[in-house]
Amino acid sequence: MTEQSSFQIRDRIRGCLIAGAAGDALGYPVEFKLLSEIQATYRNEQGITSYVRDYRTKKAIISDDTQMTLFTAAGLLTGETAAAIDPEATQLIPVGTVYMAYLDWL
Repeated sequence: MTEQSSFQIRDRIRGCLIAGAAGDALGYPVEFKLLSEIQATYRNEQGITSYVRDYRTKKAIISDDTQMTLFTAAGLLTGETAAAIDPEATQLIPVGTVYMAYLDWL
């Protein structure tokens, strides 16, 4: 097995985050709804087929699921950075850095 470059790993992580956010933006407006409700709401037998956009920003709406994923990633990155700077200060990493990221989200 060949060793992956850090660029490949970062691209895969970035892809996962973007795909998760895109899926959340499509699924969030219809989460917990029955197919018949979705079809009636969107007047389409296929259900939701495009993003529901915020009327002011025109951006797709995401849920707290995507927000928490991104803040978890930020906490992990902060922990990795802190560990690289000071390897002896790893006792709270990643729990402490993710916890602090969640407080930032809150």
